[in-house]
Amino acid sequence: MLIHEITEEYIEFRGNGKLYKLEYEHEQECCEEVYADFLSLPSSFLGKDGKEKRLFLADFEEDLDKLIEEVEGQGFMLCTKDGDKILVNCYDIQNGWYSSDLAVVLYEITLLKEKPITQMIHQYI
Repeated sequence: MLIHEITEEYIEFRGNGKLYKLEYEHEQECCEEVYADFLSLPSSFLGKDGKEKRLFLADFEEDLDKLIEEVEGQGFMLCTKDGDKILVNCYDIQNGWYSSDLAVVLYEITLLKEKPITQMIHQYI
């Protein structure tokens, strides 16, 4: 599966006619920030073969247990089918009073059909 979109809250993957969303879950309180920093992912990375690779062209694992590898005190690695790994930093910014619980969830959604309609919109440029 290939990365289709990265936002502050999730990474969207597409592959085999399916849409996948990797999200982090944490019940935020008023005075804390506990999150996975998806936006800090690089646009390219060095693969295990030493060659530069583009993040949006990498083919990632579709099983959550194979997709992520925990890195204690830092976050987790996103793992490709080629064995490359890209670090996703996770942060817990607070005064110690609140929960540090953080989880990642991979949702699988079947795509029924997608049709571009760019030519059909009113443009006010």
